[in-house]
Amino acid sequence: MFVERLLPTARSRLVTLADDAPLVEAAKLLHAGTDLVVVCGSAGLFAGVITRTDIVSQISRCQGHATLSSAGRATWFTTSGCE
Repeated sequence: MFVERLLPTARSRLVTLADDAPLVEAAKLLHAGTDLVVVCGSAGLFAGVITRTDIVSQISRCQGHATLSSAGRATWFTTSGCE
């Protein structure tokens, strides 16, 4: 099997996010079942990758807060006080 045969499926599953997007946007994409989010710079070039582990790690170092929706779920958080 060649990589070229995998490209159509890989491209259809590719999830990208701008490098200036809030962390919560990456969390929403990952919560929706995506395994990783490819981060792109302003020129559209690859800048990095974010995984669920990255988000949990970042939150664990923060003293942020969350607001709750009517369903009792956290819908927004800040990362103030992060290392």
